[in-house]
Amino acid sequence: MQAEPKKTQAGNAQADAAEPAVSLVGKEYEVEIGPVAHGGHCIARTDEGQVLFVRHTLPGETVIARVTEGEEGARFLRADAVSVLEPSKDRVEAPCPYAGPGRCGGCDWQHAKPGAQRRLKGEVIAEQLQRLAGLTPEEAGWDGTVMPAEGDKLPAGEVPSWRTRVQYAVDADGNAGLRRHRSHEVEPIEHCMIAADGVSELGIEQRDWSGMASIEAIAASGSQDRQVILAPKPGARLPIVELDKPVSVMRVGEKDGGIHRVHGRPFVRERADG
Repeated sequence: MQAEPKKTQAGNAQADAAEPAVSLVGKEYEVEIGPVAHGGHCIARTDEGQVLFVRHTLPGETVIARVTEGEEGARFLRADAVSVLEPSKDRVEAPCPYAGPGRCGGCDWQHAKPGAQRRLKGEVIAEQLQRLAGLTPEEAGWDGTVMPAEGDKLPAGEVPSWRTRVQYAVDADGNAGLRRHRSHEVEPIEHCMIAADGVSELGIEQRDWSGMASIEAIAASGSQDRQVILAPKPGARLPIVELDKPVSVMRVGEKDGGIHRVHGRPFVRERADG
């Protein structure tokens, strides 16, 4: 009978290194939420001390956080708050029907009151100043306040329609939508609440975009110019573009990746105030 080869320390180390890390995706933790972090996250720690970057929560809350990325031994995990056990006084119902765990990846703070959103953003800026530049807000000549922008003061349940450029992804059925957080998956939508009127009026979400990988819609500031930029999938033909408002059409070249005119102006006229 042939003897088994002896396992050396080096061989054991190589075998251990080859073992795949254990994924923690889907595991849930009850955690108390700490300070805000960049990117729409707040920081928490598991009972074992592992750092969690949690979305859809607010400082001071107690939540059930479900891991969306990460593995045992990782420096940190990413997670969504899927249940709020003790809500913050700053929490509101997100007005957008596409916001929430596993849904659209935009609008990080729709579940927070507008004043709380500005305060959280101020805290992020202050932390970045300290960490990257070694400055306090006072040393940087800033009092730490984030002032409301024009149009911020709206009735409850409404959000400012400020976004003049929206890039839509297209799903396998030709529906236009927005990417889910850190994902290539598409969240089909009927309307984006933060899209400017000039974008919403085009009716992008109500059209069939089969064969397209993405559509970028642009509504110029200071003029009535509107433009769409189509990115076809390899080998796909451009659709006939019939939208609810006059629009110029551009396309992304399959070979060179450049932007090419299809019809209308190859530009939009913008006006910068101030």
